[in-house]
Amino acid sequence: MRSNGYSLPEALDLGYDAGFRTVEVVPTTIQGNTGYPTTGFSVGIDLDEATPQEIDELAASLARFPRRNVHSMSRDINIASRNAGIARESVRQFMQCAQFAVDIAAQSVTFHIGLPNLGEQIGDEQFVIERNIEFGKRIAEFAENHNLKAGYENLGGFPNISQMQEIIDRVGSPRFGCHLDVGHVWLAGDKDPVRWVNELGPHLVAVHVHGTYHRPDRGFENHQSLELDDCTDFPALLAALNACGFDGPMILELLAKDIPTYLQMCQRSRDILLKAGEVSA
Repeated sequence: MRSNGYSLPEALDLGYDAGFRTVEVVPTTIQGNTGYPTTGFSVGIDLDEATPQEIDELAASLARFPRRNVHSMSRDINIASRNAGIARESVRQFMQCAQFAVDIAAQSVTFHIGLPNLGEQIGDEQFVIERNIEFGKRIAEFAENHNLKAGYENLGGFPNISQMQEIIDRVGSPRFGCHLDVGHVWLAGDKDPVRWVNELGPHLVAVHVHGTYHRPDRGFENHQSLELDDCTDFPALLAALNACGFDGPMILELLAKDIPTYLQMCQRSRDILLKAGEVSA
């Protein structure tokens, strides 16, 4: 799949040449928001369409990156859907995503947590928690068998810290935890990324960072370059991550119109994080 003239292997070449050694792969071509504000296809791979040779070639290209995370597909997916067919298909694709992580020798895999349908019915939230625990136990067993770490990503309104902690505790595996998206913390609920780190630190699998700022007319804007962030105290965040012993991948999850623009945004954002790390040291 090509997007704006680039294939995934070509994009990986550019990222490596730009000095990046951590990479996150999303096995989909339908992110739906890449190229904001114009929807476009992702530079990605469709696991139902990819051949074993293509997977092997991608694994070889990714091997030079010391840290590799796989992020599950997210469009039209909900492992906690009350539509049993959608839930089954979501689980199938998530397990396919986990196998892909093994195939490319990734260290970790991230899943979008199953979400409640707002206002659906009384008890929906607990139903969703139970479904997330059910899949969490399944993926934890897979992770234990394949030397992998797996985690649910916080998505803003759901889950809050206590709900994420309940899910992690009841799954009960050292291979399963939370993929903390720092920008999503600001969308609703517990608007304090440092508190998330302090309370869930031992269970953090990976971290997303992206520029977040507040617009009174639209609320929080996310997935921007870090120089636009006016919410997050990055020195405090990095100090908290260091204090809890976090050693997983930190991923710049940014939106850009094309690969070169994305890499330029990542380079500027990386510099901001490096400076923040000097302050927090």
